[in-house]
Amino acid sequence: LAAGSLSGGAVAAGASVVVFLFNGTTKAYVAEGSSVTAAFINITATSSEKLNAVSTAGGIGGGAVSISGLVVMAEAVTQAYTEQNVTLIISGTASLKATDTPDYTLSALTANVGGVAAGGAVIVLIFKNTVTAQIGSGNVVHAGDLNVLATADRKLNVNAAAGSAGAGAVSGSVIV
Repeated sequence: LAAGSLSGGAVAAGASVVVFLFNGTTKAYVAEGSSVTAAFINITATSSEKLNAVSTAGGIGGGAVSISGLVVMAEAVTQAYTEQNVTLIISGTASLKATDTPDYTLSALTANVGGVAAGGAVIVLIFKNTVTAQIGSGNVVHAGDLNVLATADRKLNVNAAAGSAGAGAVSGSVIV
């Protein structure tokens, strides 16, 4: 995702904003009351979110003002589980594995030049990912080996930068 704004003139003003909302669910499960007899069982839920987003803004003029912003709200639920009252008779390995690997690169950049110049760059990231692997209540599990694993490997690369030059210049950047 990318958005940009460039303005110029005696008085120049611009803004660039990217808003990204994500809500997803990934499930792998054995349904309530099921009975499974097997040599092995793998109950695996894997989710991966990749986001590259850039917002840029700039202004040149006697008076130049610009702002760039990114707002990202992400909620991913990844689950590997058995529901209630499940029977697993596994001679080898019973494996329940849930994995989430979000990879976000976010950049907000602003530059202004003028007699009076002001700029700002803001990134707001609300990240609510949940990863679970579990055996449900009332289950009967007979297995050679039992592996229950939930992992999250978050990669966040978040950058905000603002710069202004002029007789009167101010700039700032914020990451929340």
